[in-house]
Amino acid sequence: YPIVPSIIQETLRLHNAHMLQSETLMKRAIYPVEYNSDQSLKAWIRIRTEGSKTTLSFKKIVNPDSLDGTLENEISVNSFEDACTIVREMGFKQLSFQENTRETWALNNTIITLDRWPGLEPLLEIEGQEPNDVLNLVNLLGLDATQGTTRSIGTLYQKQYGLTATEFNTIELLTFETAHEVLKKSNVF
Repeated sequence: YPIVPSIIQETLRLHNAHMLQSETLMKRAIYPVEYNSDQSLKAWIRIRTEGSKTTLSFKKIVNPDSLDGTLENEISVNSFEDACTIVREMGFKQLSFQENTRETWALNNTIITLDRWPGLEPLLEIEGQEPNDVLNLVNLLGLDATQGTTRSIGTLYQKQYGLTATEFNTIELLTFETAHEVLKKSNVF
């Protein structure tokens, strides 16, 4: 959901949500496993660090139109760099490196993240134990359920900048510092 962070934060505070993590810089390395026919990622390995926590995940989109349409298995690892080395040694090639910031809250069986990505407006991600948990929180926050998406972050860049899946997937380094130049090279500015 596209959002105004201060309004979401105030609403969460009013409903006694618990802040799990203040805004933190995250970095991630993406290693493709399987592509769809349009060259968008269908399955991938993600190594992500957020503050002091680093994880290795396998993600696979099984139904892009469903709230629970992405399978995800995740484990904690000790080192971002070591995990990247192991995945490369297994024969996977790093597709991209990305960074964003994330603030995380918990309320009513949901985890709410306020994300900022280079070149995009702030957005909200809501994960719940059940699809109804997500929809109930959407209503509580006064959001329009039809404005949400279950698509990947790449789809949002594709929508905003007119990038094809192939163009987005070939951005090797997407950071707050490089976004303007990288997106400019993609002929989107």
